[in-house]
Amino acid sequence: MMKEARKTETGGIVDAVIQLLESKNIDRQDFQEVVQEAFISVLKKRFDSEENFSVTFNMDKGDIEIYREWTVVADGEVENEHLEMELTRAQTHDPDIEAGDDFVEIIDYRTFGRRAILNLKQALMHKIREIEKNAVYEEYKDRVGEIIHADVHQVDRNRGVILNIDRVEFRMPSSEQVKSEKYHRGLPLRVLIKDVRRENNRDPEIIVSRSDPNFVRRLFEVEVPEIADGIIHIRKIARVPGRRTKIAVESSDSRIDPVGSCVGMKGVRIQAIVKELINEKIDIIDFASDPSTFIKKAMSPNKPLVVRILEPGRALVVLSDEEYEKMVERQMKRLEGQPDASFTFNPMDDMVYRLACEISGFQLELVNETQHLAMQLHEQEIEEDLKITEVVGIADEVAGRLIDAGIYLAERLLDEPMDNLVSRTGLPEEVLRQARRSVSTYFQDFKIMDVVDLPKAYKDVLVQAGYTYVEDFLTESSAQARERTGLEQEDLDLIMQVLGDFDSQGQE
Repeated sequence: MMKEARKTETGGIVDAVIQLLESKNIDRQDFQEVVQEAFISVLKKRFDSEENFSVTFNMDKGDIEIYREWTVVADGEVENEHLEMELTRAQTHDPDIEAGDDFVEIIDYRTFGRRAILNLKQALMHKIREIEKNAVYEEYKDRVGEIIHADVHQVDRNRGVILNIDRVEFRMPSSEQVKSEKYHRGLPLRVLIKDVRRENNRDPEIIVSRSDPNFVRRLFEVEVPEIADGIIHIRKIARVPGRRTKIAVESSDSRIDPVGSCVGMKGVRIQAIVKELINEKIDIIDFASDPSTFIKKAMSPNKPLVVRILEPGRALVVLSDEEYEKMVERQMKRLEGQPDASFTFNPMDDMVYRLACEISGFQLELVNETQHLAMQLHEQEIEEDLKITEVVGIADEVAGRLIDAGIYLAERLLDEPMDNLVSRTGLPEEVLRQARRSVSTYFQDFKIMDVVDLPKAYKDVLVQAGYTYVEDFLTESSAQARERTGLEQEDLDLIMQVLGDFDSQGQE
């Protein structure tokens, strides 16, 4: 009876190994190493040593062989009882053995007993968990930025939404959730793998997101083949999750309309994305390299009358009085019923404006048409009442076109980028340059960019070095100019000559 019980227990070792092999998706070679290591750890506990043990596991036969190698020494000369065996004892197994020989003892694992089985199973499970954790980390660490399909397993107040795929756990913390979405157990979701991390050999943590702007980027790559093929490029994305996304696209093929391709025939492509985002509004913008043009598009559905670049990263946006008032009313309506009755309009509380700032990369100053006119009149007073119509050398027709474009003041003509002037007025660039020269003569402020005879490459270097006006450069010492521009003296002499001639002509 005892023999049968022991046989059942020891058979349980092999059964446990075979069951684990069948239930776990682990490489056979890795599994064999795990079994051998687990047996070695059990042997160490049983015999206080594992130095001279070896384990062979035949997975096909389900057979385990354990060997212990001894060094045979003369009776009474054993120094290490774990590694050495007295000759008399060795000869009970092999009468022909002699001192100095190696003796291999076969360990019958069927004598281990129930406790050894439990220890073995625990050791096996520990090793297998380590392999599985490593496998999960290795599989997903290179999949950051990929969209996956998963099912909600649990919604936890502290940990967030827990999702599962084949026993692999994904976590979507509250910061990566869309506030307007409701999650419940069993809900299938598409999520973006945002981060995969593992610290101190703990379980890998896979963070997923539905609020990240890159989630929208990946959805467009899935739904729009031209984006996946690299014909259409996503330049910028700004998003308020669950409410509105602005996405700027550009085509590398002039025959392909980037906005139309993203919308798809009868809107089928954009509808699929909007459905996945639970009716989040999406503004698809045709990217423009000119900041003013791009800001106008980014302000959609608002339609700015004027966008004026004030300085790098800062622009003035002028809305009609009616459109500006509607924006104020929308903000007041959202604050209705709140205890604090006082109200001050803050453009940053307007979602469209805030997204336009984000996607354009500009700090936008928002004014209405009336405010803009008042600003211009104020600037006019500061600029000694010099109007475009009062500048000698600017023809009436040219002045009229400038005024129609909203440029009333002479100095504004010097501040506005040339590309903007051409697009707003429709005047040829050379006509505008001549008008600028006339204004510069009045102020005795000649801009380097207006010097026709100076090559553009030199202009770009000077402006980048901080020289805006001709006078700035002409009054600089050669040593200072060389240090600021990095140009050779020969180049500086040429620039000095061209700018000097231009300045002299202007004075005349």
